[in-house]
Amino acid sequence: MSDILRSSTEDQALLRPIALWAVNYTERVLPIFENAHPNDPHPRQAVEAAREFGKGKKRDADLRSISIAAFKLGKTTEGPPKYVTRAACAVAAITYTHTDLATGIQGVRQAQHILSPIVYAALALGKDSDDLINDAITSAPPEARFILRQMPPQPASEKREGALFARLDAGLRDSELAA
Repeated sequence: MSDILRSSTEDQALLRPIALWAVNYTERVLPIFENAHPNDPHPRQAVEAAREFGKGKKRDADLRSISIAAFKLGKTTEGPPKYVTRAACAVAAITYTHTDLATGIQGVRQAQHILSPIVYAALALGKDSDDLINDAITSAPPEARFILRQMPPQPASEKREGALFARLDAGLRDSELAA
């Protein structure tokens, strides 16, 4: 893999294993939402759409709509279920990561597309998030490490959410853990 700009097809090939990796962690926290809102299928639909993309389905308008529906749901949900909706929205949105926006604040935000499903799943778990973050770091596909190393690192933060973004990002950039 090279650092030069890639085509959309090459980007999608890089993003597919990342989507499958993130689906694994988002799926773990779906029961938190589903126990609180048993009749709302939006987060699960977002996870399933991301899985289908990871397995080769083309990204399309339906995928974007599913991600947006999970995002809107998060605006009316509180507590841990809210973080599940954010993880679900983010996992479907991985497919739209712009890997060519690799500098400045735009690069930081694009890197968050890759990190968000894991971070929000960890936030949904609350105090039990350390194992999830550690597992995500060690199980990350090489494509996640490759793309993140081309983007600026997440800034340090004292807030829990920002600290998790920075920790996950730093762990994925660590060459000793690289696959």
